[in-house]
Amino acid sequence: MSRPAKLFSFEFVGLLGVILLVFANIAVFYNLYNHLELLGIPGDLRGFLIGVFSLSSIPLFMFAGPFITYRNAPRLMLLGLLVIGVCGVAYLVVQSLWAMLILRIINGAGMFCLSASSLALLVWVVPEQKSGQGFAVFSAAILIPYALVPMVVDWLEPWIPSMAHTYAGMPILLLPAAGVVLWVMRRRRISGEAGDKPRLPSWPEIKRNISRLPIAVMLVAQCFYFFNFSGIFFLFKGFADQINLTNVGHFFTVQMILMLVIRTLGSRLFDRVSKVWLLSLAFFLTSCGYLALVFTSTPAWIMPISLIFGVGLALGYPALNALMYLYSEPQLRVLNANLMMMALQLGYFLGPLVGGSLVVHTGYTGFFLAWMGINLACFVVCALLLRTPKAVGQPTA
Repeated sequence: MSRPAKLFSFEFVGLLGVILLVFANIAVFYNLYNHLELLGIPGDLRGFLIGVFSLSSIPLFMFAGPFITYRNAPRLMLLGLLVIGVCGVAYLVVQSLWAMLILRIINGAGMFCLSASSLALLVWVVPEQKSGQGFAVFSAAILIPYALVPMVVDWLEPWIPSMAHTYAGMPILLLPAAGVVLWVMRRRRISGEAGDKPRLPSWPEIKRNISRLPIAVMLVAQCFYFFNFSGIFFLFKGFADQINLTNVGHFFTVQMILMLVIRTLGSRLFDRVSKVWLLSLAFFLTSCGYLALVFTSTPAWIMPISLIFGVGLALGYPALNALMYLYSEPQLRVLNANLMMMALQLGYFLGPLVGGSLVVHTGYTGFFLAWMGINLACFVVCALLLRTPKAVGQPTA
């Protein structure tokens, strides 16, 4: 079966819609740290419970990811939608530590079903010559919920009985997402080749793949990129309360809107400018944002700082994933896409876990300084060890 010749095919646009609705059900947990506090769960364990959502998916990406193909991906997406919907409603009744742990693990497994299947479809529907633009637009769809959901939930907060009611109400958005997946399945446009059979790549093949320096560097960079994102997203509300910032949603809205503008209107930029340069710049600007937060004690400077984060975070994800796509051997692109998602989930787990512990023991100053140092280290490593492949589809060593 031939690959799509254009980027904005029916399958690509439908996939964007599903991702947008799914991530609305993830972004709603921006205040989960505060919800867990109200339930009486200790500070160090709150970060773990937030991060275990991502931790639970890591072994699934390692051992189940290679079995996901273009043929079975839509069915797996439907399973993921069902699991996430049921888990959302369950937050109404789950209050104990152990019950919350089990719920977060199951919720993470549902997200694995959606993430892995989406990536299996994405690496097929994106033309090679438009990899940068494709990943930029795809990541923009992920960002829209993070821009809108915190602001809308903050606005509706006076009329919502509890945070748990918000979590339980969001799954209604998954119904149209399921409709889109069923429509894609009916069209049978992405069904895999007749002889396509899932297989687990051999360990020598996997070891050879991840031992290549660019692949290893990009996996580490992906992990730390989302280490950044999850840390600031889940922990910033406490800092906002500390400096009397009344609506934390504004910080994320300004940041996400800028990221959306750059990734959509400037999406062609990611295929015309050095992806390594864009990635290095992303880490440098993000480190500047954390340094600025160290010296912030009033809400006055929050919006300018949000702009710095917006530009920095806008550049990193599309550049990273487009580089991985280009460096990957064609037969290993789905594998590497799943490895990148595994690195993403590891970052999502470690961000609130390490960040939450730093906030408890060193305050927000220690948290911001640590994140600044990590970003500077990533800036140096990416600038020195990576280079953009010269030819699309022909990775360099």
